[in-house]
Amino acid sequence: MASDRPCDAGDVPTASSDTSDQAKTKLKRRKEKREGPPQLQFLVATNPSQFRDENAKKSIRSQAMIHWRHEENKRKRRGSSDDNWILSSSTNHTTCSGSVRSGNVANIPTRTRQPESSQDTDPSNPSDTEQEQPGRVYSITNSDSLGTSPSSSRSVDVGSSSWQLTAKETASYFPLYQKRTQAIMDQSVTDYEESERHEERQLRTLIVGLATFYNVGCSHDPFDVLPQFRNPQLNALYLSRTCMRAFASDFTMKKWLPLMLSHPHIILSATNLASTWLDMHNNCSGDSTTTAMVKAETIAMINERLANPVLQLNDATLIVILHLFAGEMWVCDEQALRIHENGVATFIARRGGLASFTHSKTMAEVAAACCLHCDIFCEAEVLPPFQDWVPIDFAPIESKTAIPESPLFCPRDNYFTIADDSHCSQSALELLSDMRDLTNLFVEHNAALNTTYDIDTMDVASLRPLSDDYEAQILEIRMRLASRPSAHTPGLLVTDDWIYEACRIAALIYTSAIVRGVPFSIAADFDCVDLADTPMYSSRRDSCGRLRKTYLTEALYETLQRTDINNLWKNMSGVLYWVSAVGAAAARIPSTVNMSQQGRLGADAYSMWVRRCLVMTATRTMIVLVFEHPTAIITAQKTLLKVQEFIGTHESRHLRT
Repeated sequence: MASDRPCDAGDVPTASSDTSDQAKTKLKRRKEKREGPPQLQFLVATNPSQFRDENAKKSIRSQAMIHWRHEENKRKRRGSSDDNWILSSSTNHTTCSGSVRSGNVANIPTRTRQPESSQDTDPSNPSDTEQEQPGRVYSITNSDSLGTSPSSSRSVDVGSSSWQLTAKETASYFPLYQKRTQAIMDQSVTDYEESERHEERQLRTLIVGLATFYNVGCSHDPFDVLPQFRNPQLNALYLSRTCMRAFASDFTMKKWLPLMLSHPHIILSATNLASTWLDMHNNCSGDSTTTAMVKAETIAMINERLANPVLQLNDATLIVILHLFAGEMWVCDEQALRIHENGVATFIARRGGLASFTHSKTMAEVAAACCLHCDIFCEAEVLPPFQDWVPIDFAPIESKTAIPESPLFCPRDNYFTIADDSHCSQSALELLSDMRDLTNLFVEHNAALNTTYDIDTMDVASLRPLSDDYEAQILEIRMRLASRPSAHTPGLLVTDDWIYEACRIAALIYTSAIVRGVPFSIAADFDCVDLADTPMYSSRRDSCGRLRKTYLTEALYETLQRTDINNLWKNMSGVLYWVSAVGAAAARIPSTVNMSQQGRLGADAYSMWVRRCLVMTATRTMIVLVFEHPTAIITAQKTLLKVQEFIGTHESRHLRT
């Protein structure tokens, strides 16, 4: 047993009986003035029963009082400075309930559970959550009850950034990011890595930020400031660690964490993605019980915020909705996803559009990226708030600067970042160059077709040779792609080059869709593509021994499992997003769209699993990259959506769903 006080070797209290003289001597020693914090003191006994004698009890009480007095003195010494700090900070954080910073530790979000509200969804009943459409639980409308009048809009103070950290506060909370050298930024697209070291670094940043934000002293466990779910079955620390490890780069922490510190709801709702990530790794196709409980709590948070006129259009409310929206992507329930996306679009429209988010540009970029990403893999039309909005233009890019290049985004004349990457073989580089040229040719050609010409000022007949030239170039690219061997073929330079193989399969889907003018989900059909005669693409037998038709998306998923997708292909992360986004859209076959189908078996169950895994891979890549390269990711998304529009995806979608 130990107590807190400094002592030397000759002053070890024992639990055995002492004479009165010895007791007096010990009492005199204890009157000596003690300096510094109390330290460990060990209580020694030769028999367990001696721990209960009077001297042992006195020693324990004495050391407990010493520790208490030491803490009281510390609290008094810093009391005056804390009072001044509380007064200056409390006025900046009154818009979000529970987010007011205080020097009093009693006001920080600790591990105690929050009281239940009568209007909250019961998070302890996951079965109810799984049965209903989560997206239907809340709604953002244009009714007067939500404050559409000018007076109520002013009361929300939508243009205020008072809840955000100042530049000085950010610098003090995140010193690790203040002097990130240009050399590091030039060498790699992202500093993200999937490792325990990375997880620990990001978690420490979160905890230090929370402890500093809530002014927690060294005498308290900093992990006590981590917000906790109301449901005691949910482990917020474990889910937060998973979120840091799977989705957070240093730039994520730098840009998103200051927003997360504004309210416990934001930190807790961010675990939606982490829980679905764990579901995938636990081979759970759909929502696990844990994920259902996390979503139930998040929906309760949203309902609570929408019921409060002050918080309805608060930035934190949008962030919580975005976290739930991203967590719903794993399930691929398109009806629920569209409800969430409409909610985000309505919220942004009522705030004046994305251009009005001048004080929170990162939030506008993340909202746009999430909605555009959902439109890609759901093969859906872009909603109005995101149609015309474009991110800030790039400044001139030097050839040495690492950016997430792909067939969808290559602002320089050639690939520079992926060309120097050791994982990108010459065959893969040539294939990706063809796909970049195909994208540019296809988009420019179709944009020209939609251009109105003045026949009185130009010779329309001169456009015909341009069309012939376009078709010739497309044919050359198609022939080169058809001649490229599979990585499964032994004895070749590309043998076992699985990154090349994943790019090749995605290119087959992509090119077939463009040439045939059909959506990716149709182009992925085995019958739509001229495939190399390899065992990889032979028909497979189901559990009953019957031959069944295979899809290229299954081959793509299985090939991706052979690559290092945990680390997002490093400098080829932009290419991974193109591959997985095309694959996720192509996996949208009828059997994976019908969410009313219960108890999927055999081929249908596997097709659903493939689609969900491809969506998760694309979503994770997008989330990691969008904080560091928002313009690159959003530009790539808009290009892919433009391709989908030109191949008739939306017209076909209305017929098939």
